[in-house]
Amino acid sequence: MHLWHLLWEGLLMGRIIAVGNLKGGTGKSTIAVNIACRLAEKMRSVVLIDADPQGTAAAWLRNGPPRGLSLVSLPLARAAGDATWTEQLTGMRACYDRTVIDLPPQAGECFEAALGIADLLIVPLTLSEVDLHATAQAIAVLHRMQAVRSGRPSCLLVPSKVDRRTSRGRQASTSLAKLGWAVGTALGQRTAHSEAFKAARWIGAHAPGSAAEMEVRALVEQVEHQLERCPQIADDYRPKHVDADAPTPAAAGLKSTPGAPVRLGALCHSLMATVLAKLKRAEQQAIY
Repeated sequence: MHLWHLLWEGLLMGRIIAVGNLKGGTGKSTIAVNIACRLAEKMRSVVLIDADPQGTAAAWLRNGPPRGLSLVSLPLARAAGDATWTEQLTGMRACYDRTVIDLPPQAGECFEAALGIADLLIVPLTLSEVDLHATAQAIAVLHRMQAVRSGRPSCLLVPSKVDRRTSRGRQASTSLAKLGWAVGTALGQRTAHSEAFKAARWIGAHAPGSAAEMEVRALVEQVEHQLERCPQIADDYRPKHVDADAPTPAAAGLKSTPGAPVRLGALCHSLMATVLAKLKRAEQQAIY
């Protein structure tokens, strides 16, 4: 009985954090590797899952992960057609306090399969038109998944590769927050991260006390806060079908006609375009 109690407690306590967007080059692996390493300093047991066939996370920690962190290469290819991947990840709840998944930058069933088991989705994004378009699509999938998973996973947008010397960079977090989604600490465009990759170390080991590490520490605190707000549900599953239409998210003050379904992809893209336009105007005003 005591053993079963411990296993059940572990199942409830273990949380799965997915890090991904539908486009590469957003700083996804940088965030996944560094938050996993920082969590390993705070938690009893943490595992980083490199689900990207490119293997960036595994390459980053090629000399071995730091103490308290396990590293598993488990590429996510066609997970929706193979329950093995999701079953393995779900089973890790009983073994690890935190499971961090570095997702591949692709749309479709793979992304939905990950959201079908995650408690929190971290969406790294830069403030380019291409990234915002991909982010809008990712958020649309997220909302559809939340509709069938009792509000899970929670979401945290993380501005990445931010140049704070520009007006756009300084106002990035504030502008994104107006959309109605939680926004994490922005990670600056810093050479320290690329140097840490070359050294095969996470930023806290490569440049302790640096601005880059302080940003990661702050982000991890926000990640834990988001997880505290996310309801714990012992049963996970992969939805067989996710409705393409879902209720409109209450963001940016936009309203929709009651009862009229709105395609979230188009709506989210419109919201992201609005944010980008505001940032561009602020940048032009700063110049002139």
